[in-house]
Amino acid sequence: ASFSSLATSDLQRAFRNLQKPNPWHAKAVQARQVIDLKVGVALTRLITTALRDDARDLVPGHDFGRGPLISYGPCQTPTLSFCVRRWDDMRRFRKQVSYTIEADILARSGIGSQVRLQWEPPTEELQGIAPPSRK
Repeated sequence: ASFSSLATSDLQRAFRNLQKPNPWHAKAVQARQVIDLKVGVALTRLITTALRDDARDLVPGHDFGRGPLISYGPCQTPTLSFCVRRWDDMRRFRKQVSYTIEADILARSGIGSQVRLQWEPPTEELQGIAPPSRK
């Protein structure tokens, strides 16, 4: 299956449209992994060496004689962005009052014809109101 998102709809679409794997795509992914690793190792060493003394005060208790390691990786920046965005969302969250409606309906037609209906307010997703995208 070919997909680049873990959203349910994208995964379902990928599995409905199965294709033979493209070896060039696989080689491109493998090359990207090698490049990411080499760039991460090289820049981690460069940044750590250049900033070790300046960062020593920022990482108390991690002084192993040479100062802290300052890690860099191409995937760390977007991952950190996701974490910071989620942290911001949680800090800005404000509780809202929400209501549900429940009703028991009895039909005139005899025994066992009771139905429970329950209504909950629609979510933003169901209302078609998507939160603002952040880029």
